[in-house]
Amino acid sequence: MGILNNTNVGFIGVDTIGKSMAKRIHEAGANTFAYNRSPAVRYEIARNGISLCQSPAEIADKIDSGVIILMLSDSDTIQAMLEGEDSLLSNLSADTLIIDMSKTTLDDTKKYAALTEARGAHWIDAPVIGDEDAVLNGELEISAGARDEDYDRALPILSCLGKSVNHVGGIGSGQSKALNKAH
Repeated sequence: MGILNNTNVGFIGVDTIGKSMAKRIHEAGANTFAYNRSPAVRYEIARNGISLCQSPAEIADKIDSGVIILMLSDSDTIQAMLEGEDSLLSNLSADTLIIDMSKTTLDDTKKYAALTEARGAHWIDAPVIGDEDAVLNGELEISAGARDEDYDRALPILSCLGKSVNHVGGIGSGQSKALNKAH
């Protein structure tokens, strides 16, 4: 692929779908870093040539104003990764772009977008619809809520992962659209 050469992309949360997403981004040429709490998953990621990090804070250091993708399972995990010990927000560089591809509550989306922007970084909520096969084939459905310039910056990465990538409005719009599709 090679469309993401010289792009720094970090992943926090590399279980089934996140792992396949990280592999796809790496194969597109990105300098790819990953963190997951499970040692078994971390070693599987390393075998795919993705650089392992020991904490969310290390991801932020390695990415240095690049892009960080969150693929986390629930609000408690998101809070731990963003605000806990060795957290992402504690080391976030200005101009880093965080793409939250988890299904996050609207309140959490707005809260973390504000905390991220207070550090001079940027936030996109872009929850995914699809399974591991959809990831492997680049066929996820992605609805992104973001400022126009942040969406434009994220589009090469999102396009690597999804066949249907849509900018649906400002922060929170992606999560709102995903919630509506779930019902």
